[in-house]
Amino acid sequence: MYAMSINALFKKHPLALALQVPVVGFCMLAASVVEARSELHPGMERTIGQDHRQDDWVIGKGAHLTSNGATLKQSRVSAGKMTLNAGTYAQDIHASGGSQLTLSGTTVVARSSSAFAINLQSSQADIHGSTITNHNGVGIYAGRSPLAEGGSTVNVFNSTINGSNRGAFSAGLSEMNFTGSEINGTDADGVGILLWGSTATATDSRISGGANGVVLSYENDDLNTSTLILDRTSVEGRNGAALLVEGDDYGSTEADIHVRNGSTLTGSNGTILEVTGGSFAN
Repeated sequence: MYAMSINALFKKHPLALALQVPVVGFCMLAASVVEARSELHPGMERTIGQDHRQDDWVIGKGAHLTSNGATLKQSRVSAGKMTLNAGTYAQDIHASGGSQLTLSGTTVVARSSSAFAINLQSSQADIHGSTITNHNGVGIYAGRSPLAEGGSTVNVFNSTINGSNRGAFSAGLSEMNFTGSEINGTDADGVGILLWGSTATATDSRISGGANGVVLSYENDDLNTSTLILDRTSVEGRNGAALLVEGDDYGSTEADIHVRNGSTLTGSNGTILEVTGGSFAN
């Protein structure tokens, strides 16, 4: 009864706790494979190429790893930089504390055990001409570190983002921008883009989900306003509404939706916009 009263008081989204698990899991794994990883200590810079051995990477504060066509295993970036250039193949990436990721012509495929192909915590990613895939979770997650005030920013250009349950997922105070890109939630119950009190802008892009194209939801009572801007962009829900503004027993959402310049909304159930649980859509 006590636990239920706490949840009811703060009205935290029931899935919020699940987001903490992959981060902890990665840290534990990194600690257990010290002998099988490469590490850049604070302030170090290094460039690797195709001939570099495949390895896990840990990049410290102010450090910068550049890959020109190398193959990387899982990576963790803490207040550092990672630049992955054409031909680079990487596994899942976790970036926190103001880290900067730059991907150009890169392929990222998450391990089967990873919830996120790219996990940003109060960090930024600029992605050009790349493919991000997670067959068992989220393609890109943009959130914030527990002790940080700001969220993450993702800028995606001419790229393809695939996640089984969520193509792209943005939590409170974060922002995602897509240009000339495809964002897909591939499972039958998948969602192209999920927003928790955050903002997404899509221009000249395609968004689709097995269930809904875009779900606008809340993170908590204070972060319950989500904004979606579509410009010359198509959104499709293959087994449901194109857009879902979500509310439930824990909270509701205030959604601001802009459909501009020939953008299209397609819902397989004949509904382009569905609003539930006492939420509001403008």
